[in-house]
Amino acid sequence: MDNTSGAAILIGDLNGTFHDSKCINYSRQGNISRHSFDLRRMVATSGLVDISAAGLKFTWRQQCKEAGGLSALKRARLDRCLANPDWIIRFHKAMLLNLVSSTSDHNLILLETLGDHEKIRKPFRYENMWDCDPNCVWVVKRAWRLVYNSILMLNFEQRKKATRIELSRWNRLNRFRCRFAKQEKICNT
Repeated sequence: MDNTSGAAILIGDLNGTFHDSKCINYSRQGNISRHSFDLRRMVATSGLVDISAAGLKFTWRQQCKEAGGLSALKRARLDRCLANPDWIIRFHKAMLLNLVSSTSDHNLILLETLGDHEKIRKPFRYENMWDCDPNCVWVVKRAWRLVYNSILMLNFEQRKKATRIELSRWNRLNRFRCRFAKQEKICNT
């Protein structure tokens, strides 16, 4: 894989493991499968990084018969997501979710690019009705008074976030008063 081609990922059943100790009955000690060796060599030479996974520990399972007629369950993490550094920089919160499947020997995998299962919230918007309440100015001034960081852009972003949080909180506490004031102002004009 060419590392100069921009953001790239490889996702799916890679038929190999990174560590024999992370498998159960998949490969015996000292008997590494050819696929695992090929996967390890490819990752080592390409610079791809394994995206962290949450959920089930294993993504593949198979019932097999061992010598003596005993039954054993083979389990391994064969399904995974590998990404190059450009992709990881672009999607730094990404994580792989290992989910249950009842119809296949492979479990489902889901690539979540927001990570941490963040809720998708509606974007913050300044409400014109807040202009009716003179306390709104003080909410903004209080949020901007806080000095967070000496790096100006980081400081600006943190103050912007603090203002969004404070105005949203203030709005929840004063919602009806602002709407009443807005209606009263419209009626008096």
